[in-house]
Amino acid sequence: MDRLIPVLVLAAVAVAVLLLMRWGWKARQNRQADIPAPQSAEPTDSGYDGYYIATTFADQHLERISVHGLGVRTGAGLDIQDDGVVFSLDGRTPFRIPAEDIVDVFFGSGMIGKFVEKDGIVIIRWNLGDHEVDTGFRPREHSAKKTIAAEIEILRGRRR
Repeated sequence: MDRLIPVLVLAAVAVAVLLLMRWGWKARQNRQADIPAPQSAEPTDSGYDGYYIATTFADQHLERISVHGLGVRTGAGLDIQDDGVVFSLDGRTPFRIPAEDIVDVFFGSGMIGKFVEKDGIVIIRWNLGDHEVDTGFRPREHSAKKTIAAEIEILRGRRR
């Protein structure tokens, strides 16, 4: 009996924390309601295997975009096609970054809670509606990041 009260207090605190986290996530989604959904795409098995880090506002790599599932880190495939870059996300609908919306591609060391070695993340800056955003991808094969960036630069150059 003397342990029951502390256990109930801990359980109540845990539930309160989870509710506050959910409330914060929903409030963030409401603030970002004007951000359009990215183009959906067909899933693809080709390309590069790795991790989708998140999509954030450009140059604000701690300000995750939470609408449309863009803020959740997951395993992913990245496929560079003639008309854009396709992200096939584990358990979610694949999306496309159209070639004409790509602004830049560069490397970074961290995004929203995922920090790696220097230049370990490929970051694609692109226009999503009226918002300039950065999408991070970490390939499983470290050597693939330069190839990915070069292919996206070629795609970007062909489409401009």
